[in-house]
Amino acid sequence: MVRKSFRLLCPREGNEIWMQQKVSYLEYGGEMTTEEVLGELARQPHLAQLRKELDPDRRFYLLYGASEEQLKLACLYIGAYHRSLAELEDDDEEEDRPLLFSDGDQLDFTRCLPVIGADQLDDDEEEDAFRVFHYQQVRAQDVKDPWWQLCRQAPLCVRIDYISKSIVSSIETMRGERLLICWYLERQEHMSAERRGAHMEEMGFLLESHPICVETPAPDAPYKQQVLEQLLWERGLRLSRGLKPVKLLRKIQHIRGDAENTTLHKAVSYAACAATNSKKRKTLRPQDFAFLSSMQCRERRQWAEDMEHQMVGQDRVRRQLESIVQQMTMQKRRQEFGLPRDKLHYCMAFLGAPGTGKTTWAKWLGAQMEAAGLLHNTEMLSISAVQLKGEYVGHTAPKVHKLFQEYGILLIDEAYALADGVRGGDSYSSEVLAQLCVELEEHGEDRLVIFAGYGEKDQHSPMEAFFESNPGIRSRVGFQVFFEDFQPEELAQVYRVILEEGRYRLPEEANRQVTAYFEQRVGSPAFGNCREARNLADRTKVHMARRLAQAQHLDRESLCQVEMKDIQGAIEELRAETCGTSGFKGVIGFR
Repeated sequence: MVRKSFRLLCPREGNEIWMQQKVSYLEYGGEMTTEEVLGELARQPHLAQLRKELDPDRRFYLLYGASEEQLKLACLYIGAYHRSLAELEDDDEEEDRPLLFSDGDQLDFTRCLPVIGADQLDDDEEEDAFRVFHYQQVRAQDVKDPWWQLCRQAPLCVRIDYISKSIVSSIETMRGERLLICWYLERQEHMSAERRGAHMEEMGFLLESHPICVETPAPDAPYKQQVLEQLLWERGLRLSRGLKPVKLLRKIQHIRGDAENTTLHKAVSYAACAATNSKKRKTLRPQDFAFLSSMQCRERRQWAEDMEHQMVGQDRVRRQLESIVQQMTMQKRRQEFGLPRDKLHYCMAFLGAPGTGKTTWAKWLGAQMEAAGLLHNTEMLSISAVQLKGEYVGHTAPKVHKLFQEYGILLIDEAYALADGVRGGDSYSSEVLAQLCVELEEHGEDRLVIFAGYGEKDQHSPMEAFFESNPGIRSRVGFQVFFEDFQPEELAQVYRVILEEGRYRLPEEANRQVTAYFEQRVGSPAFGNCREARNLADRTKVHMARRLAQAQHLDRESLCQVEMKDIQGAIEELRAETCGTSGFKGVIGFR
């Protein structure tokens, strides 16, 4: 039984119409005292900074984070906190609360937190002639002011996607008259933590408020376990002994892409359907969550189908992997019919230069093995060999063992680093290799383990030195797959696929120009295979953006069509950066 439950668990949203205007809002989970608000925040470490920043005299908050759900919950906690303080001050008086009336029931701002977008505050005066004409036509009609200007005492939450002078001015106008909460959802996955921090500091500077970070709790965090426990308790359910909450949370995160409270609520509700249809059973078993595995199978099959058109080159690798899956499947069928079978270790070595697609083909292989019924746990982890080492003596073996318990597919990159460590007297590397031998023997046919690194066929390489350093590892590697460098024509095709994924269109003559560029790059000392194609694609987009920034008019066509000048500019820029460092065939001096 849950002793302490969360009043604010899943943010509920609603809409009302007032004076022909839509009012969007977040609903509170009932009235909360100040102590209840602070108590709930104390049990959520990811909201520790918010709890510290709460102040009775504060009327403006700037929040940022990567989880929209957690940002909305943070807004509700702030609103509940200040509402509880106001109720304490007016405990003996009938408070004049701001109400917004709809066609039916009234909307009480003490129970709802209104939300608007930053674009509703943006009133940029720099408009083209059409917009000015349209504005004049609209003003000729009887247009009322926005509803939040008519209810100046109502609290307000503003979603900020961008900042302009108009938005800053509007926020400055409203700051002193109401409780104002602004939140910014971080979407810049490509930005480093330092750049994101600098971005928020700049926003805080413009809005004159210290930004508050709302962190995203890990799927297996104690908070998430409490949420899962509460969702079960509310339905009178519990998990069976064979179903660990942490493992279930990680599985939901892996399959659904997040472990938000709303996602957990839906997962528990769906699983509860099986329990209620089974003689009012109160315990949820692993099979009640079998729908997660079926979702994973469908998603992986769909991923494999979507990847088919993207997986350019490496035809020999495809044929070899397909043959390996067929061989494994045949041995499994022989066992099912009681026939002698060859014992095959699901352990492989992917050997090749960086950028040849080893990680992508590992995912593809996992999907094929799952479809053939060879793997039941296809949760994948890509980790460098160095990361397998523990932090102190005796920590390494349990760490490696835990990974084999949690993941069905392990891609161990730069495995040769362990051999270097052994030769250098590193006891941690020796402990990793010893434990790997134990795990590979125990999980030879229920885990896919791939050692990846640089290696060439019939030549001594770092990966060959790795296998020589530990005969136990070599004996358990059932298959070796060699990845060759991409040819210029293949890289040109990869380049085209990358851009077409974003609905960019290339001119007909692009293939010749791009192929000629890759002919110069193939074989250079710092050649990166597919990474070269991605670099050129990214740089092409940069030059396209520079060109379009000077355009007077943009439409859908212009935002999709790449021009030869964009490609040529990207090629020349990359040549200038690499000339004299990476090298080009037939290129001497400056271009």
